[in-house]
Amino acid sequence: MGSLCWLGFVQLLLDDLGAARVTFESALAVGERLGGPLLRAYSLSKLGIHDDAEGRYGDAMRLHAEVTGLFDSIGDRGGTGYTLSRASMSAFGLGDFPEALRLGRAGYEAFSAMNHRWGMGATLRERQMAEGFRDVDGLLTVWD
Repeated sequence: MGSLCWLGFVQLLLDDLGAARVTFESALAVGERLGGPLLRAYSLSKLGIHDDAEGRYGDAMRLHAEVTGLFDSIGDRGGTGYTLSRASMSAFGLGDFPEALRLGRAGYEAFSAMNHRWGMGATLRERQMAEGFRDVDGLLTVWD
């Protein structure tokens, strides 16, 4: 399943979105045959990334929310932080900047709770990007 996820990433990088979807759906099928919420979470998160790449941010948000629940159910704080961070980017794509900041902060807090420095740095960079739009119609607020 992991190899399929990596292949799908390469296909996304090559802008072969159709092949990437097929690959990620294959990873999901393998994960479901093997069982367990962790494998389902990983493969669904890749489909969420694919939906983001296609500009289908609402669909991506739904997948990221489901994946966050799966990671929460098994106590995987890193996975939770990652999917909250991905959902933040989807909200940004939808133009929902307050939600992007809320989700980004939640991702940061999940990473911070486990002292996951890469995740903390990534969510801070996303926050900076979202804050760049802070003055647009006064829509955004920042967290402390």
